[in-house]
Order: sequence, then C-alpha cells, then structure tokens
Amino acid sequence: MVNFVTHIIPHFNSLTMKQIYQPTISNILLSILLFLNLILYTKQCNQNDKIALLKIKRQLGNPSWTNSWNTTSNCCDSWSNKIVTISCNDRDRVVELTIFNDTKISTKIPRSIGDLASLEVLTMDQMPGLHGLIPAKTICRLTNLSSLAFGTTNLTGRIPRCLGNLTELLHIGITDSKLSGPIPPALAQLPKLGSIFLKSNSLSGPIPNFHITELTFINIGYNNLTGPIPTSIGRLFRLNVLVLSNNQLTGPLLPSLGLLSSLYWLDLSNNRFIGSIPSKFGSIKDSSYLQLQNNQLTGPIPKSLGQLNIIWVDISSNRLTGDASFLFGRNKSTERIILNNNMFKFNFSSVELPENLFILNISHNKIYGSLPKEVANMTTFDCSYNHLCGAIPKGCEKFGKASFVHNMCLCGPPLSPCK
Repeated sequence: MVNFVTHIIPHFNSLTMKQIYQPTISNILLSILLFLNLILYTKQCNQNDKIALLKIKRQLGNPSWTNSWNTTSNCCDSWSNKIVTISCNDRDRVVELTIFNDTKISTKIPRSIGDLASLEVLTMDQMPGLHGLIPAKTICRLTNLSSLAFGTTNLTGRIPRCLGNLTELLHIGITDSKLSGPIPPALAQLPKLGSIFLKSNSLSGPIPNFHITELTFINIGYNNLTGPIPTSIGRLFRLNVLVLSNNQLTGPLLPSLGLLSSLYWLDLSNNRFIGSIPSKFGSIKDSSYLQLQNNQLTGPIPKSLGQLNIIWVDISSNRLTGDASFLFGRNKSTERIILNNNMFKFNFSSVELPENLFILNISHNKIYGSLPKEVANMTTFDCSYNHLCGAIPKGCEKFGKASFVHNMCLCGPPLSPCK
C-alpha cells in the first residue's frame, strides 16, 4: 500500500476530476463483469449429485483420494485428482465418474452410482479389488450412459441383460475380469454402439448377431466362446478391428470378412477354425494385421494374399501346404512374417525380404534352398527344422544354434564350420 501511495500522489494534483474518476468507474465495471463471469462459469455441484457421491465415498470405504469430498466443497471443481475424475455439464450435473488405478481398494460396485441421474461416462479401471456382481438395478438406471468401462477387476457373474436397454451407449468395455455366461444378444442391437471390448473373461456360448451400422471395434478375445463366426459380422462395413482370438470357435473362416474395406486388424488366432484361407482375404486393407495362427486350417494359401502389403501376418501352427514365397517382396512394408509349424514347401533362395522385416519365423516346414544375407538384419529369426542348405550369412550368430538346427546341410556359425 505504501508503494502505491508514494507512486500515485505526485501525479494527483495534475489530474482533473474526470481523469481521476473515469478510469476508476471503468475498472469497477470491469471487475463486476469479471466477477459475474466467474460466477456464471464456475460449475456448482448439483446437491443431489453431491449426496450421491458422498454415499459412493462411504460405500468405497472412504479411500484417501476422497479426502477432499465433503459437504462444503464443490464436487465439480475440487474433487478430481490422479485417481478420480469428476466432470460436470453446463447444468452442473455430474456426467463423468472415472476411477483409475486404485490397487488397494477392496469393494463392490457402489449402488449409489445409480443415483447419478445424468451420468454419461462411468469408468472403473485397474481396480483388482473390485469384486462381486455388476448390479443391474444400479447400472441400468443410468439411461444417459454413453460409455461403460470396468477393467482389470475381479467382477464375477453375468453381463446384465438390461444393458441392452441403454440405447445411448457408444462404448462398452468390461475386460480382464471374471465374468461368465453368454454375451446378451441385446448388446449386439444397441443402435449407437461403436465399440465393444469384452476380452479376457470367461464368457461362453455363441457370438451374437451384430446388426449395428456404427460398430468399428469388436474385441471379445480370450473367452470360452463357441460356434461359428456369425455371417452378420461380414456386413459390418465400418469395422476397423475384429479380435476373436483365444476362444473355442469352429467352422470355416467367413469369406466376407475380406471384403470389409475398413478392416485393418483381423485376429482369429487360437481357435478351432477349419478349411482353407478364403481368397477374398487378399482384399484386406493394406497396412493391416492378419493373425490366423493356431487353428486347423488346411491346403495352400491363396495367391491373392501375395497382393497384400500388410504389417503383420501370422499363419503359424496350422496345416497349410504349398508355396508361401509370394508373401515376401522387397518393396512391401511387412514387419513380421510368421509361418512356422506348417507344411510349406518352396525355394527360399529366390525370396526377397521386405526392408522393414524384423521378425521372421519359417521353422518346422519343408522349405529348401539357401538363406539370403538379409536375414542377418532381423531382430528375431528362426529357420530350424527345414531342408535348407549352404553357408549361414555372417552376423547370424546372435540368433543362436537352435534357430538353425535340423536342416539338410546348413553350416557356419553358430553351427559347425562349412567344409
């Protein structure tokens, strides 16, 4: 204050009354406007939502990250931290509750979550102590919900059928938990659903028929699902990712999957699929991932696969035969080619390896010829149990002896010297 007075008094006598008061009035008006703006744009917690959140706090066992939650503080402004995120809309209603990475808490899903009537996003992730059933009467009251996610939990029981009534849902993710029973068919009919992630549970039964034009992501891998791939999946033309791996699915591969023009990740590995690889798979989008390993596929692979310029192809551990040399090519962008444990038979001498290739496994086949010098550039390479001959290129010692054994006449480090 002293410095302010000292600075202003020498100039006071030279100012007119108009000069003195005009800026002061402007400053006052500006201050009022700023204050009103602060009031208008500071979100105030809806009282009903605050009561619900305080009940949730108690039902969670009063964890330390809720220490700021009390009757006098603003839940829209000061209750979020590195564990929890609470967001409010322009009407001061709580629209998001995200709890992430609390590994100490041991509790069930709080039933008072159902009292957050405007909630749009509910996430409880990386919470291994979260156990019990998904309370249907709680979650299915949230009719505005657009995103529902429970991840890395110990939740058990079935997926509530009433989730199919939440027609605003855009995303469902219940992963890395212990859910069992079937996937409710009603989930496959949700009109706005864009992604469904149910991986790493113990779900059983068939895959439901999906009839959702907006669907872009399906990941239901690592379950106990059975039966064939529904033909309806072949009509999901906006689908980007389809992961059905590590189930007990049977029947032939669905040819129409190759015609999904937006599909860039197809993982059908570790199932019981039979028959041949459809030629239509040669139409799969470039720069994509194709994983068909560990099935019971038979016969030669279609020449159309040679047209693909994909990042990752894994067709290992099947009963495939014939030529696979057309999967290679110097100008391709492929980074991983995994062909091991089949019955492929072709001359490896004339193969041109893609420049970006860093993982190559051709072991346990009937491949013959010699090794190109470029294999030394790989990060991972295995050609054991084939019919290869000739000197192993320099620089391949890093792969170890096991990567070259049981061939017809390969020699040189790391095997015995060439004669």
